[in-house]
Parts: sequence; C-alpha cells; structure tokens
Amino acid sequence: MAAEEEERSAALQEAGEAAHRDATTAATQAQRARSEAGHLRQRLTEVEQETAEAVRAGWLDDTAPDADPAAGGAGRHRRGEGSGRRLGHGP
Repeated sequence: MAAEEEERSAALQEAGEAAHRDATTAATQAQRARSEAGHLRQRLTEVEQETAEAVRAGWLDDTAPDADPAAGGAGRHRRGEGSGRRLGHGP
C-alpha cells in the first residue's frame, strides 16, 4: 500500500512539474506574441505616416483606383520602377 502511494505521489509530482513547464512555455510564447504584436502595430503606424508623407510629396497618388493596397494594387509595383528611394531611409 505504501509503495502504491509513493508511486502515485511520484506520478503526481512529475505531472505537476510537466504542467509547470508547459505553463511557463505558454507564458513565454504569449509574451513573445504580445511583443511582436506591439512591434507590428508600431511598424504599421510608421508605414501609415510614411505613406501619408509620400502622398503629400506627390510620390504616391491616393486617388488612383489601385491606391489601396488591400484592394489589390500592392502587387503591381515592379522592381526598377520609380526613383529607387526608400521612404524613411535617408536621401
């Protein structure tokens, strides 16, 4: 009877440790996901600002039918077109 209790106790201890490891891993992954989401929100804000600056400077036409990349115009730009200057990366 005592041996069975010890086996049960050891199994519960092992299960508890495994659950703790799993919880720690899940918490770490959740923190990474929150951090990445924050980074992506920040980058989206930067891209929106850069796009607005490009429109104001006349580099982009926000009245064109394909002005909204979500509407399908994003894939139409080919390498080698335009001035070659990247927004937000110096002259």
